[in-house]
Amino acid sequence: MFTKKQNLSKNEPANEEDVVIEPTEEEVGDGDMRQKIKDLKEKLEICRKERAEYLAGWQRAKADYINLEKEFNPRYADALSFGAEKLFSDIIPVLDSFELAMGNREAWESVPENWRKGVEYISNQLKNALTDNGFAEICPKVGDRVDFEHHLVVEAVGTEEKDKDGVIEKILQKGYAHKNRVVRPARVRAFVYKRAS
Repeated sequence: MFTKKQNLSKNEPANEEDVVIEPTEEEVGDGDMRQKIKDLKEKLEICRKERAEYLAGWQRAKADYINLEKEFNPRYADALSFGAEKLFSDIIPVLDSFELAMGNREAWESVPENWRKGVEYISNQLKNALTDNGFAEICPKVGDRVDFEHHLVVEAVGTEEKDKDGVIEKILQKGYAHKNRVVRPARVRAFVYKRAS
């Protein structure tokens, strides 16, 4: 029979180091009992080593998972953003069509008011949905300087005024950005300085 150390309180859980295997008085004379105790101690030591190996393996696996999660989360966010931008690039022509339809004031005012309000409402709904999903218009003003990160100069107008070089003369088409990344730059016509001959 085996007993625990007597100095442990009954409510306190025993640690492996606190467990002492001692034979009872009846078993002391038994030679096989000493061998059994020795075998049990060896098995206990093997169990301790295996436990340490399993714990170390689990800790490594957990650390690998945390590292993988740190690497995966930004990639997942980029993939979602790319998907949203792809969908948006398919919607841009629809937005451009709304802009063209409502841009010709004379023709737009001649359309029946109820129909016009309905189309304007649909246009605003589409713009609000895009804004709610992180999209924003890039709409420079005439007189602003060209920002090549957000604007694309598609036409140039010569000027002899040096201070007008690189200034936007006309906005040809709005641009769009998604979460501060340009999806389509605004298309502009800008002044280009030319020396007087």
